[in-house]
Amino acid sequence: MKTNSVCRMMVCLSGCALLFGACGRNAVAPSSTAGSSLTENTAISALSSTQSAAASWALQNTLMKLDTEEIDGIDFTVGTEGGLESGTTSNAEEIRNIYDALCDLRLGTPTTMAVEDDSLFIRVRAGEKEYSFRFEHNITETADGRFEVENFSPLKRYILDLLEAYGDWGRADSEPVDQSIVPAPDNASGGRSAGKTAADKDVVIRPTEAQNVRLVSYSQPQGEFSMKIPEGWNVQNSGDYVSYRILVSDPAQPMRQIFIMLCGAGYQDRSVANMAQRYMTMGDSSYYMPVATTEGWWDGFFSTGGGSFTVHENLGKTGIGGDLLHATATDASGNSSEGLFTGVVYSIDIYTGMNFSMTVGEAMQCITADPYEFTDWEPVLLESLCSISFSDAFWQNRAANWQQIMNNASYISSTWNNISNMVMNSYERRSGSQDIMMQEWSDAKLGYERIVDTQTGETYKASIGFMDAYTGTRYKKVEQGSGLYNQAVSGYIDLK
Repeated sequence: MKTNSVCRMMVCLSGCALLFGACGRNAVAPSSTAGSSLTENTAISALSSTQSAAASWALQNTLMKLDTEEIDGIDFTVGTEGGLESGTTSNAEEIRNIYDALCDLRLGTPTTMAVEDDSLFIRVRAGEKEYSFRFEHNITETADGRFEVENFSPLKRYILDLLEAYGDWGRADSEPVDQSIVPAPDNASGGRSAGKTAADKDVVIRPTEAQNVRLVSYSQPQGEFSMKIPEGWNVQNSGDYVSYRILVSDPAQPMRQIFIMLCGAGYQDRSVANMAQRYMTMGDSSYYMPVATTEGWWDGFFSTGGGSFTVHENLGKTGIGGDLLHATATDASGNSSEGLFTGVVYSIDIYTGMNFSMTVGEAMQCITADPYEFTDWEPVLLESLCSISFSDAFWQNRAANWQQIMNNASYISSTWNNISNMVMNSYERRSGSQDIMMQEWSDAKLGYERIVDTQTGETYKASIGFMDAYTGTRYKKVEQGSGLYNQAVSGYIDLK
């Protein structure tokens, strides 16, 4: 390899941001917001005064900031050896009882124990926000690990008493409450009203957040690029013109994001990566990327700092040389996401007594969301990603910073708009079997069943047990393995 090529690659490497530490200016990387997890809608920086100092339970802290009058309803699912039982309530007294019991919980002893066939899922709905608590017996998982939960028995007993007394469907606030039938938890008081059945006229549709999102125009302050982003989302850019990075994310759900890195590189030899970390002042960690493939690049990107990257399906080439991967990823903080990942990756071989060979990625990009919701958000994220337009001045500055890019900049720029069609076509050609299984798994985990409107073909999510109370003919339950699981849901369906 020519010396000037080595120098140019070292310039690239020294300017590239690392996911869990940066060399270059103002590094930005996906999923960098600390304190969020699959069960958390918002990261909370401070613990409540009564919370254990050993671990943060940001989800509970967020719930405590709500007034019960803001809560529209609470859904719950209990899992036992006999199967799942589900219920939902919008009764104000019952909401207060469950809310108080949730706020009274405390994280206790850390544990690695796994419990089967004994679970409780509770989802609190407040406007477009949802706060989902999951328990295995008396164990819950937070960003800091798994913990036994103190004061758990009153909450679970109350939920079980409600299900036993009234079956497994919802109660409305307008129905009478007989407080003598179901005792409240130890820290609350209240009751439950009778169940009911419902026909088509009683069905209520609540759109998903993705259905309600509006894309707005955004221009980078220095005029380097413009794009359309979901309203209210944050945009960050960093790095030099070689390693330029863009991160677009939802402040309320940081796993919903669009990430672009124009160039990033890692060492193929672990000892060299460790040496770079120690002696070349490249930040807290250096990429270790032993395999020069799109999958190898992203695996190194996440794994270097302690995360993980798992490919579920390789959807083929995008048209500019890189693979399109449907995968799930976990960052160093334990936050999980599902999405599409791509980029052009190649190897630069450098042997000078040691193996300094590098895996180089150009036009690296991904769109991600929480694993339970990626199918819903994928069209929105793709539309935003593919709206990006870099200015001529940006490409000129990029070429001036790295001569090698000058030969490729015009090509990458001219093909950027075509990435939309290439990504979409590849995604639509996927087998879909993995997606269907993941959607079915997430529905069961969250206490949902999938419902189809036989007149419009639209699909919705409903709490398990919806069909037991519904007596109409318009809505049907989606069959297991159906291709409708690959269709973005149009909202949540409930009964009045």
